[in-house]
Amino acid sequence: MSRPASLPLACRVCGADHDGSTAPIACVACGAVLPVHPQVSPFALLGLARPRFHVDDSALDRAWLERSRRVHPDRFARKSDAERRCAAEQVAALNDAKRALSVPYDRALWLVQRAGVPLATLGPAWLTELMELRERAEGDDADKQRVIDEARARFAERLATLDAVLGPLDDIDDAYATPSAALRRAAALLAELKTLARLVDDLGGGKLIATLDER
Repeated sequence: MSRPASLPLACRVCGADHDGSTAPIACVACGAVLPVHPQVSPFALLGLARPRFHVDDSALDRAWLERSRRVHPDRFARKSDAERRCAAEQVAALNDAKRALSVPYDRALWLVQRAGVPLATLGPAWLTELMELRERAEGDDADKQRVIDEARARFAERLATLDAVLGPLDDIDDAYATPSAALRRAAALLAELKTLARLVDDLGGGKLIATLDER
């Protein structure tokens, strides 16, 4: 497995150099809290070995909690302005990383984008079908519920397909480093998942993607 490219990172207190790709928290020279490199992987921030689609939720929570405790603002109330800013950066980055990896849709989206695969657009046939679903939902409450149930079932089917497409890549070195047929298929599935989730949300059926409002 190839190592991620080094990301130069300097301590704001003593100027010592570090590799930001490993998401270090403390300076090896002076012990001060380090800033976060803007290109560091959310997986590295949470101490995960490498990018992957299957993530243990409990391990993710433990990693986030352990690192968050180390950079909690209360621990640096009497430190320099530079350290307080770095601690705040670390907390924000950890929260963003956990949010990016906790939701399967967001995790897959990050992996696809990391590989440089463009986000897919829906084809005419899919758009026509979506329009027909919305028209069917304009009937009575029973019609609307049937459309919601159908969209939910299709969402679950496509999410299972996404798992089948990305799961095998987790065991292949650098599978998420460059575009591939599997990742392009994943990008197409993500477009469909987002559209189905938006339909269900618009019809009052709840959020199938927890972060849908951010998408």
